Amino acid sequence: MIIAVTPYEILNDRHIDRLVKIEPWINGVIIRVPMSHESLKKWLGILMDKGFPKQKVIIHTNILLAQEMGMKRIHFSEYQLPKQLDMAYWEVSMSIHSQEMIRKIKQTGVRWGLFGHLYMSRSKPGKAPRTFKEVNDALREDFPLVGIGGINVETIAHVPKAFQGVAMIDGAFNQDVKGFLKMVQKWNG
Repeated sequence: MIIAVTPYEILNDRHIDRLVKIEPWINGVIIRVPMSHESLKKWLGILMDKGFPKQKVIIHTNILLAQEMGMKRIHFSEYQLPKQLDMAYWEVSMSIHSQEMIRKIKQTGVRWGLFGHLYMSRSKPGKAPRTFKEVNDALREDFPLVGIGGINVETIAHVPKAFQGVAMIDGAFNQDVKGFLKMVQKWNG
């Protein structure tokens, strides 16, 4: 599984063009942005008008927007999973940072977790990546995890294959498409 995560910025045509180009090789894109409800709704409409499949869009936290757009995939930050969410309706993923949290959410209906950060990452400046022990402890749990954080053309070869997939921001949006495809090839190897 390959998941793109939007940079935390106002999305524009450049992001749409990139997502349309890499769409055949990704299983989803987590939309995590500082945009208003209405401007994001408009941007998503343009993205889908350009041919990006609605079923690959994963809305971060905004349940109302997902409902209005007829989308069923939603992602939450750790500790932000709403208690009254209809887990039979939604395909829910969640950011997870510890083995303890994996144990807590296993029975909630969350389908998979985004675990990291695995390597030094621009989105986590000054924060040390998860240790080898933390990664291995998390992977021992019977729960699907997608690795995130510092995934690039060099580090992807070192991501443990026990992960169900990888997620990336810079790798998806801030390198040329050939570099992205090289990473996909290395992961699917």
